[in-house]
Amino acid sequence: MELPDPFNIDSLETAYARWNPSEEPILRLPLTLPSPMPFCVEASLLQFIASASRRSSDRLTVRLEGLFRDDEQFLPTLTSAIGNTHVLCGWIMAGSVIDSLGEAIPKSESHMFTRYLDAMDSYDFMQTHATQQMRVNLVCVQGAKREFIQPLYHEVNGRSVIRQLPDVRLFVQDILSQLAPDWTGKKIREVSEPLAQLVKELMENADWWARTDAAGNLYKRGKSFRVLSFRIVDIDEDTASVFGGTNHHLHSYLQTTLLEQGEPDGGISSSRQRSIKRHSFLELTVVDSGPGLARRWLSTLERDQRIVGDLSEISLKEETAAVSECFAKWATSSHNSARGIGLFSVARMLREKNGFMRLRTGRLAYLFGTRSATKDVQQKAKKFGKLGKATQHTLSDGTQVFMEGHEVVFFLRPWNKEELGPVEGTSYSILLPV
Repeated sequence: MELPDPFNIDSLETAYARWNPSEEPILRLPLTLPSPMPFCVEASLLQFIASASRRSSDRLTVRLEGLFRDDEQFLPTLTSAIGNTHVLCGWIMAGSVIDSLGEAIPKSESHMFTRYLDAMDSYDFMQTHATQQMRVNLVCVQGAKREFIQPLYHEVNGRSVIRQLPDVRLFVQDILSQLAPDWTGKKIREVSEPLAQLVKELMENADWWARTDAAGNLYKRGKSFRVLSFRIVDIDEDTASVFGGTNHHLHSYLQTTLLEQGEPDGGISSSRQRSIKRHSFLELTVVDSGPGLARRWLSTLERDQRIVGDLSEISLKEETAAVSECFAKWATSSHNSARGIGLFSVARMLREKNGFMRLRTGRLAYLFGTRSATKDVQQKAKKFGKLGKATQHTLSDGTQVFMEGHEVVFFLRPWNKEELGPVEGTSYSILLPV
């Protein structure tokens, strides 16, 4: 498989659905992803890499296009490339790595990733990659010597756990101050508050779900990862279609946000020689390569526990029900009463901040956001009447609606109608207007 052209979330999904890694276990990856990079693609690409590795029984070969082992610039080029999440995840999940000519590259060369780990541990966030993007990468590799990086983890009773919310808030503020040095302290605090809660909740879930398979067995060393990345992108009416790709939900969200919150640029950047609206978005990407929401949920039920080795063992209806249960208020697969507000609170927060989310897990993909979708769901949910507690319903189009009283708190709308290829893990692509 090679990345499609044009490169966007829907074309990538189509290419992956047509690919059978067990028969053709070769993935061709560019050293850098196409620029400008559309929203949501990075998360799914990382999932596809992990999925291909497991579907091919660890026989995946990653071919790094544009890299030549005999070139005198081989090491500097590889050092730069391995700072990109897709190259790193391809490297660790592949059975073998080759250059553009098919020459084998020793996987021991991954030691050069140390420079990026040093940047993570020293909070030098702009050096966690080697691109011109305004972004930050935080990566945890299963069983690595520095799997539990300093910004995200601290030790409690000899065990590494995600830091408490005040600490997470501080490191998110540090990230924002480096990503957007022109922001005021007030703006950094305003953005960091909801962002820190998103990071805390999603990374805690990823840490719980990603390190073991559905049966609770630790994945092999170097065969699982958790990725957290931040990216700030300026969008205008000319470029919205590039970042939105062909998906009308995402495109509608970007255009509506520009219309309602965008600022006129005075005509200095438009190809149309007139003033257009611009706005900045922060993309938060969280990916784990664990068993995915449905398989994890079913394996941790106190009653009717079920270990699902492969998604083909359950129906799509069963999988959908399990994913929906993960979002029910107070639901938790950890059996920890101190946790559980989890994904319910994440979605509520996104609604309050006019955020957009794409969730991908198993054979399912959902979205949350867009004014039109919210209005449509609210209208259809009126028939449910006033209810006395948080309640879940399913609309005829498959949208999962979660209500509290007579209010729609949030929903999960199917991303599209096409059948998606099964993937490992769970990914969240979250957009916040900033």
